[in-house]
Amino acid sequence: MHGQWQVAIDFGTSNAIAVVSGPNGWTRPVTFDGAPLLPAGVFAQDSGALVVGKEAERGALRAPGRFEPSPKRRIDEGRVLLGDREYDVSWLIGAVLGKAYAEACVLTRTRIPTVVLPYPVGWGQRRRAVLAASAAAARVPAPCLVPEPIAAACYFVSTQRVVVPSGRHVLVYDLGGGTFEATVLRMGARGFEVVATGGMADVGGNDIDAAIVAYLREQVRPDDGAWKQLTQPGSSLELQASRALWDGVREAKERLSRAASTVVSVPLLRVDAPLGREQFEDMARPVLERTITVTLGVLSDARIRPSDLAAVFPVDGSSRIPLVATLLHRALGVAPISIEEPHLAVALGSLVAAPAQGSGPSRSGAAPATPPHGMPAQGAAPPHGTAPPQGSPAQGRPAQGRPGQSRPGQGAAPRGVPQRGVPPQQGAPTRPGIPPYGVPPGVPPYPPPASPPPYWGIARPVPPPYVPPPGSG
Repeated sequence: MHGQWQVAIDFGTSNAIAVVSGPNGWTRPVTFDGAPLLPAGVFAQDSGALVVGKEAERGALRAPGRFEPSPKRRIDEGRVLLGDREYDVSWLIGAVLGKAYAEACVLTRTRIPTVVLPYPVGWGQRRRAVLAASAAAARVPAPCLVPEPIAAACYFVSTQRVVVPSGRHVLVYDLGGGTFEATVLRMGARGFEVVATGGMADVGGNDIDAAIVAYLREQVRPDDGAWKQLTQPGSSLELQASRALWDGVREAKERLSRAASTVVSVPLLRVDAPLGREQFEDMARPVLERTITVTLGVLSDARIRPSDLAAVFPVDGSSRIPLVATLLHRALGVAPISIEEPHLAVALGSLVAAPAQGSGPSRSGAAPATPPHGMPAQGAAPPHGTAPPQGSPAQGRPAQGRPGQSRPGQGAAPRGVPQRGVPPQQGAPTRPGIPPYGVPPGVPPYPPPASPPPYWGIARPVPPPYVPPPGSG
């Protein structure tokens, strides 16, 4: 995909991340209200239109019943009730994808033709079809789907210059805000192949945040009634104070990844509570040790000894915690390769892992052409949305089995859920739809520049994809 604009959208449990790359060889994360993370929550306005990000979080303060904080967790449910209206889950996901795509178009001042969506490797055909239908509902160009661990591994190989000889294995340790996944990959003739994977859908950095809040409650006036307002908010003011507390805890957690101590402001109590690295690690250790146990189980399923791993790649925001690297090194005997911005690894690697030309051959060290592990057969409609346009990853590919291990029940069809269509246009008299975040086909929102200036707003060129030396496979 060299020579054209492309965007990768990493749709996570708590946040979405978008990264664009241009024909002149640079890349840049898309910012949303000045931050590289787009909160994945969705809010239904009085008119029925859906808004996402900070605007959705502000709406949740006055009407929490019309707010869905994590559409990704609802992907199997088909229909989601927000207030007194029902929405197809693909509309909620599509609202997030469409917002990310539209902001990427604003950044590049052109309609970006190529979209790459990483997805959890344990997702089955049904979930991948919902993801593709969500992009179609938001008028996002038909996406190329790439497994998240393969995208992460491709980032380390191409950008961090990690050498993985043919036949060797790597471990991707993916600790996000609400989920954890460990995957063993093997470098094959066409790129990385999934050997085994496993994880926990209810463990992540949010659990560490909750442990910090519990610790603060024990240390700072535990019998004060304000704690009930902070942990069980009822009014808008209480919701606002509760959100400020949790935001402060997350910021303190990030600071403790670089500093030995920090303070956390507790709203309503008007107290600045000290928090040290040692105290923080004592709270994080039980959560992280559970992820290490799962990781060792995945290695056992893959029949790989830890000493046989060529590399260990920690990715996603919560893997930045220094204790993660310590526990991994102690358990595996292999020092993980830590990077400054692990939350961007999957999105950046998706641009490398995506096939070079449509369904043509993949790049060196990249995953096979999309879909790497099978999509619905020709003509099969996805469950909770109309089939994507012709040429999307959900059509025209034979279904294939995914090599390696998988978690039972992933992507299983929920019983009794009828198929639903794509929402009507905004203002239609029937059911509420999503706002047109995506750009209508054939109508660029901004005139494309004749020649995009080099390093447009940044100075961060992307090196060419890594090419293994002769004889390494």
